[in-house]
Amino acid sequence: MHLKGVGHQDTSDFLGAHDEYKYVNNAAMKQDLSKESICVRNNDNEIALPMRKNYAFDVGNNVGGAGVHWNGMSYRFLPYDFQIKSLTEEKYGKNKVSKEYTIQDWGVNYDEMEPYYDKAEK
Repeated sequence: MHLKGVGHQDTSDFLGAHDEYKYVNNAAMKQDLSKESICVRNNDNEIALPMRKNYAFDVGNNVGGAGVHWNGMSYRFLPYDFQIKSLTEEKYGKNKVSKEYTIQDWGVNYDEMEPYYDKAEK
């Protein structure tokens, strides 16, 4: 797999990091927050400020799957997640979601997906 600016990464070597200082302590595979920051705030009253170091969570230069890969997590979407546009409009009105946003309903609902969640979790 090749991502712009990341270089080629493949799965040929699944061994742990050969250079612990480089990959664990110095976070060589993590996103360089001095070049592309994440803005963080702890509550609605704070101003979101750029995060300059990885503290509470790590952002890697990889494509998805960090929770599954590192922690073995597999969360279910909530019913709201499948119908985010229609339920938001129902609760707050059609003008609440600006036209520039691309949110949309999934086309399936939680009840339709639940048997598949159940099967995957067994």
